[in-house]
Amino acid sequence: GMTFDVATDGTPQANDYYMFKVQNVEVLKIDKDGAATMKDNLTIGDGTDDDFSLVFNGATSSGSVTWMEDEDHFQYSDDILMLGSQKLYFYDDATGSAGTDYIHASADGILEIDAGTEVQIDATTVDVNGNLDVSGTLTFAGAITANTSVVPDATGGADLGSTALEWGDLFIADDKKIKFGNGQDA
Repeated sequence: GMTFDVATDGTPQANDYYMFKVQNVEVLKIDKDGAATMKDNLTIGDGTDDDFSLVFNGATSSGSVTWMEDEDHFQYSDDILMLGSQKLYFYDDATGSAGTDYIHASADGILEIDAGTEVQIDATTVDVNGNLDVSGTLTFAGAITANTSVVPDATGGADLGSTALEWGDLFIADDKKIKFGNGQDA
């Protein structure tokens, strides 16, 4: 059976609570301030084709998490904050443990996207507003358009091609020149 206990004598006390028990096992306890403790899982919904919301009403700000039944995803009405070294995982391994694909902030101002094999960005345009620091090989399948110059990291510090991988034809505008040496006079 189910029992409902009220621990109060009518005068507010620090340890007042409401308790729900099923077969003499505490399943839900609500203290005088509204803090709730639940023994196991909480199921919201009754199998119908409805959206369900968990609403948070604060004194100056509010928020909600809504299960969107037809869309099959959650909708958040406010920002989500991940504290410290916490991670947002995107895949689990065969045992159900967190996999190797996640996003996290490794330090203040540093956002890392970690993947076991590949990070794929699939968009018509990817706009990078900042310097790009690539530690590995950069491979392009299409053309590279430079708005100003393509330069090495130091004078004489990089080659264009190699003995094994030469460039093809070089096309230069009629009024342009190829300049060699420090004086660039040849």
